[in-house]
Amino acid sequence: MENIKKMSVKRQKSLHLYINCKSILEQKKDNNINICSNNNNNSIDIPLLNSKFDINNIVPRKQSYQSKPKLKPIIKDKIENKKMVSNSPLILRHNKNINKLKQRIRHSSKSGVTMPYYMKSKFQSAKKSCINKENKNSDKDITLNSYLDKEEEKIIKIKLNAKIDIIYNSENCITETQKGFSILKNTEKEYNQDCSLIIENVCGIKGYNIYCIMDGHGSNGHLVSNYIKDKIIQYLTDISFYFKKIKPKEKKPLEYPENILELITKKLEKKDYQKIKDFYKIIDESLSSIEVHFDSNFSGSTCLILFQLGNKIISCNVGDSRALLIKENKEIIELSKDQKPDDENEKKRIESMGGIVSQCNDLYDDGKEGGPFRIWMKGCDYPGIAMSRSIGDKIAHDIGVINEPEILSFYLDENSKYFILGSDGVWQHLNNNDIIDIIFGLNSNEKENLKENVCKKIINASTKKFIENNEGVDDITLSFVIIK
Repeated sequence: MENIKKMSVKRQKSLHLYINCKSILEQKKDNNINICSNNNNNSIDIPLLNSKFDINNIVPRKQSYQSKPKLKPIIKDKIENKKMVSNSPLILRHNKNINKLKQRIRHSSKSGVTMPYYMKSKFQSAKKSCINKENKNSDKDITLNSYLDKEEEKIIKIKLNAKIDIIYNSENCITETQKGFSILKNTEKEYNQDCSLIIENVCGIKGYNIYCIMDGHGSNGHLVSNYIKDKIIQYLTDISFYFKKIKPKEKKPLEYPENILELITKKLEKKDYQKIKDFYKIIDESLSSIEVHFDSNFSGSTCLILFQLGNKIISCNVGDSRALLIKENKEIIELSKDQKPDDENEKKRIESMGGIVSQCNDLYDDGKEGGPFRIWMKGCDYPGIAMSRSIGDKIAHDIGVINEPEILSFYLDENSKYFILGSDGVWQHLNNNDIIDIIFGLNSNEKENLKENVCKKIINASTKKFIENNEGVDDITLSFVIIK
């Protein structure tokens, strides 16, 4: 038992539960009760701490409000002989993991689900014992190495053929999405919190197109992202949003002045894009209205809108979804900027409003931090939001998270080939060059169905990266547009 490594343990969120633990430990100490397991070879009798329980020894772990941990109290390791109590959370967690590993080994060939790479070293002993036990009377020679080789081949195929839904498909545009899932549990998420929208020939105006990506987060994130989608359709597809009164040419419906694209562009750009900023603000504030029957205090969404008015592009972004313009010579132009808490300007604003920017404590007692930078209230383990701007997230708005979009403008030229818009699931492990390699690496047969094959390959590449990095796969949504 002395050589057992510390296993990851999720920490308690509130301190009053530690106080309850204090009373139990002190009571056992006062009554001279030894803490030990059943009387078997693995039992260990360890004396309790010599000093009284000190609440300052507790290091609560910052948890995102999006997670649902099984909470257990943990005390810093101050046992003199450095042995662990046999019924401590560390040992219980270790035994629980070993049992899960044994079960997965027995059923992996039937279910088609395999272990991530990082768990191989941890379950080798368990695998050997299972093989010896189950094949005790068998003449077949089954080795661990041959087993792992087969498992490595399977991992490449895990979920790469998962259901990818096509939610929009036209001559020049396509949007595909894949719901997130857990690798170890082999279960899908309850909801796909991504949402997308493509509107071609807005208000019947040829050459005016709108492309949108919304990525929800929190327990009601899917409701927030779909609410934004409904509001975009309601407002941006009505010509009265741009002009209170417009005089159609010769009073015929859907016939506008020849310079209508130029007029709309001027309206959107007027006073430093104030109309677009007001639109985002209206959506955010309406989440608190009576008509909304869900809570958005700890739920929100990104909102990336791309306006194409002829050869003019106006990109409006809140959150960490991303849009790219790809040219014929493989040049990449980023049409949006990921808004993260660790960005120098974003961090300065957040800290000036009382927010804290830091990573989560990891699952070990040493107090290390890891993962993406998140935003916290001082002295609290919430809201834990991983973006500096969003729609919704009412609590986070009090500490510097804002709904104002970052707006950029561009012009298309004759070399402009494609638009790519994706939720955070696309960009978590793929960089811009990976996208270029996929698009321009298609063979002649794949180019016949260019849109479908590009989306499928990018989604599969992102899924594979999630698996190789031993993470749960996030929702992935991608829009691919051929510029004509």
